[in-house]
Amino acid sequence: MVWNSAERVGCCVLLALMAGTSTVAVGQDDVAARVGATPITRKQIDAGVPPDAYARRARNIRERRLTRLIELEVTRQFLEARGVRPARAAIDARLAKLRKLPPAQLCPCCRFPSLEAFLETESITLLEMKAQIRNEIGLETLVQAAWKQTYPGGRGLKIDRQRMEREWMRGGHLFFNTSRLLSAGETPASQAARARKLSDECAAALRAGSSFETTARKFSEDPMSRDQGGDLGLFRRDAYGPEFEDALKGAAAGQVVGPFRSQFGIHIARWVPFKPGDFKEIAFREFAEKKTVELKAAATKAIPVQPVGAVPGS
Repeated sequence: MVWNSAERVGCCVLLALMAGTSTVAVGQDDVAARVGATPITRKQIDAGVPPDAYARRARNIRERRLTRLIELEVTRQFLEARGVRPARAAIDARLAKLRKLPPAQLCPCCRFPSLEAFLETESITLLEMKAQIRNEIGLETLVQAAWKQTYPGGRGLKIDRQRMEREWMRGGHLFFNTSRLLSAGETPASQAARARKLSDECAAALRAGSSFETTARKFSEDPMSRDQGGDLGLFRRDAYGPEFEDALKGAAAGQVVGPFRSQFGIHIARWVPFKPGDFKEIAFREFAEKKTVELKAAATKAIPVQPVGAVPGS
């Protein structure tokens, strides 16, 4: 592989960030910002800009990339100062999971067709994706430590079951996607007709006694839950939109509801009662959400960022 100078400089800087070093020799004119002593270079910013992007789009991409690169480096330095250095094997394992189940697109049950499609759409390089994963694992490590320190052995943890039951639920669904084209040659109209036909057939099969799990594994178009027999696990009641929440209001345990429409597609859903341990899991998730926000704010406050010049192309 032959790299141009921009790719070489950007790669060297990112490799240094991944390795936790900041001694990268770059010219002062090439520096767009400094995070602590680490430079964010103009060439590094350009590395994720499509060569055919028109001027306004290229400028917007550069601005987003500069913000993202600064955030990545701020978090890396914050974690390293606390001795948190996720293992490369853990990073590679999570990357492999993302290749199998790419990031969400539009909704939790709509996924990019591949990790590469996500990276291209978001103008993120693979090295930056690895840096992001490293930071996520590092923050999770700090969250776990804070949880154990705050509630050692679960002591002191207060569970508000009534509130949690109002805000969270457990359930599953079959999903038939109408929010993006899934097959070559499909139009929005033909896709909607196919989804309606398939959802009606599945609903009829379920009423006739077919297994919800088996039907989901065979026909659902939600790659996140399909292999689990449609199981969505625990989720906030509004996670899949108001139509999903409304459809399950008043449903009995195990009752199948639908087909019904949401802004993302057609669902056949099933409400499942909470399991033992769910409320503690909800408490941890809520704690983790709050603590992650606090950690990111602390990182932003602790690590100095010095803009050096205008974003190239602005």
